[in-house]
Amino acid sequence: MRKETATLCYGFRGIAPTHPAQDFPEDIPQRVDDHVLLVADKDGKFVDRAREMGISRSGLTWNARFADVDNDGWTDLYAVQGWFRFPRFESNYFFHNDAGRRFSERTADVGLESFFPTLAYTYVDLDNDGDLDIVTVPTFGPIWIYTNNTQAGNAVEFELNDLRTANRFGVGATLKVYGSGGEGQAQMRAIEASGGYLSFDAPVAHFGLGDGRAVARLELDWPDGTRSKIEGPFPAGSRYRITRLR
Repeated sequence: MRKETATLCYGFRGIAPTHPAQDFPEDIPQRVDDHVLLVADKDGKFVDRAREMGISRSGLTWNARFADVDNDGWTDLYAVQGWFRFPRFESNYFFHNDAGRRFSERTADVGLESFFPTLAYTYVDLDNDGDLDIVTVPTFGPIWIYTNNTQAGNAVEFELNDLRTANRFGVGATLKVYGSGGEGQAQMRAIEASGGYLSFDAPVAHFGLGDGRAVARLELDWPDGTRSKIEGPFPAGSRYRITRLR
């Protein structure tokens, strides 16, 4: 099973401590101007792999989130710069996930180079063609829309409609999909109510499938702790709405 549990942190100097000094040994180690990528190991502990994976630096990052932009089954990373370091302006960064081995910086190659200081952005399939577009909100200037013209790779999306609780969109739920290859390959997404600094993504779980044509099975953990197992197949190229009745 593929483990994609990770989080990206950015540490910078000048922040006053908000808790007692004796608690510092329990903190996540900070590095000036470097990212921290925490990945779960086989023992369930988190280890920092930012430098090993090639994403330790991406400027003065204010927002960075993972999503499968090219639908190859591996989550990529887009990072935006919230401010500039006078007198230097730095571009936003796009890192392509090379099949889980490491990330390659490919900002200019995919047309995402921009030197406008940007605080917030969102992933959304604006044209309903199955791949995620990007909408950025620069600190100064107009909104930018980057249309994704990915030609390869299939995808499937799920949205929730929970009639049992007031949480209709299922915020806090996790979805795990198994491809046609069986138990050996799985991907997991969470429905979240926020998505980085001043940002929000639609409550839709997007899964790139690469050459896969369908999802064989869906496991859904609802926010109230109950689990639903739904057998497929769910053919690629569609968005499915999972409704839980009262």
